Amino acid sequence: MRFHYVQKSGRQIAEPFTYWGWRYLEVSDPGEHLADGQITAVTQATDVRPTEAATFASSSPVLDAVFQLMQRSALLSAQNVFLDTPTREKGQFLGDTIDQSFATMESLGERSLTRQAIVEFIHSQARYWPNGALNAVYPNGDGKRDIPDYTEMFPEWVMRYHQMTGDDSLVVQAFPTMKRVAGYITAAIDSTGLVHQLPGGSGQYAHGIIDWPPAMRYDTVVQDNGSRTVVNALAVGAMRAVADAAVVVGDTVAADEYRRQAESLTAAMNALLREPAGRYSDGLALSTGKQIPNFSQHAQSFPVAYGVAPVSAYPALGAYIRDLGMRQGPMTFRQLLAALHRTGQSEAIFRLLTNTDADGPAQTLAEGGTFLWEQWTPGCAVAGCTGTQVNQNSSESFSHGWGAAGISGILQSLLGLEVVSPGAATVRIAPPANGLQHARGTVWTERGPVGIAWARSGRSITLDVNVPVNVTATVVLPGSRPITVGSGRTHLRVTPG
Repeated sequence: MRFHYVQKSGRQIAEPFTYWGWRYLEVSDPGEHLADGQITAVTQATDVRPTEAATFASSSPVLDAVFQLMQRSALLSAQNVFLDTPTREKGQFLGDTIDQSFATMESLGERSLTRQAIVEFIHSQARYWPNGALNAVYPNGDGKRDIPDYTEMFPEWVMRYHQMTGDDSLVVQAFPTMKRVAGYITAAIDSTGLVHQLPGGSGQYAHGIIDWPPAMRYDTVVQDNGSRTVVNALAVGAMRAVADAAVVVGDTVAADEYRRQAESLTAAMNALLREPAGRYSDGLALSTGKQIPNFSQHAQSFPVAYGVAPVSAYPALGAYIRDLGMRQGPMTFRQLLAALHRTGQSEAIFRLLTNTDADGPAQTLAEGGTFLWEQWTPGCAVAGCTGTQVNQNSSESFSHGWGAAGISGILQSLLGLEVVSPGAATVRIAPPANGLQHARGTVWTERGPVGIAWARSGRSITLDVNVPVNVTATVVLPGSRPITVGSGRTHLRVTPG
């Protein structure tokens, strides 16, 4: 993409109709000597308070650089709306927005842009979708356009906002929209009890995008896949989120019904989509109705991330996901890291984030990236291609914020902080059992900053935490029982027996 501006006489101010982003600026034949100091640019981002940005430093310089890469990518993707990419499409895509919102809320103290975006997508349903879907991108000039599994993500996003803020009023406003999303999903459940060919989308997006660009699906089977595991896991997450919203608005009957629907979907997935060894198939074949004999990373991480997989299966599933390495794209990076976190694979999270020789954010840094990319290697038609196979005419962007959601994996799994009740009334602090030697950081919650510093020495681990007033923290150190701490500074040292 190129922007052209024809110079006139006198001092020049180029005022674009839309955002300009560039990797370099060239002024051709200016007719005068121009020094660097004579050319300036203004960067634009949403109204966040720099002093409330999360901080992170660790024993790994590569991990620290990845943290900064993700945080910067999240910030610059959040302008007057969340952006697909500052240098290309300016639309607020629902899936991109959710990933970026996860990152900005947790690492930048952002709240208002997320609230605005949720309300705008509520309007998209009211304007275009009597069946309960949501627009894939809104507001813009695309008109009626959807991506089915983006719609499924909306309820979880609303409740993520509620968890971070404690804002009941937005849940009350969004609840009718969330119920219609649940109805849209329920209408696609067939006699097997699974969501079958969730309606909507077109082309590569039909019945669900799964991951994007197509190379980032790796070996996940999409063709002849009628009841997709990823789509069904997202459906479970959506139903549980709507049930949680019903509790907030005081509708206990609805809460019970949506929870029952979530459990029914969960039972069908575990009965029909798991092989005897415990792995999840990519789905049921449209042509035969039988399990597809393929067990992609997507098909394992989503059932774990959305609470479909039984806890007893976590050790085996966590090891299987870990051993596959990186076989998901930036778009679904947060679900992959969430699955590894749930299964106790903190060392695998550390390796994925810091491996400069394989797909992932550290490779982006090693190749000179200053912003997360649309896929791990833009321009590659297939996953794992090399630089010599890159299509330089590809439209994939080198500034795409959705992978920034991986910052949650750093803060929750490697620093060790999770908000576990609305508005951060309670938090959980649990440093990883392995991987890093030390880490420190601050995360701004709705009730103030939580400071954490931990270090490993031999078999011992020391932890310093600083918890705001009106926040209760449960501290879990490797090899010890949970400890509850209140406001102020606490120092702990544990040597496992």
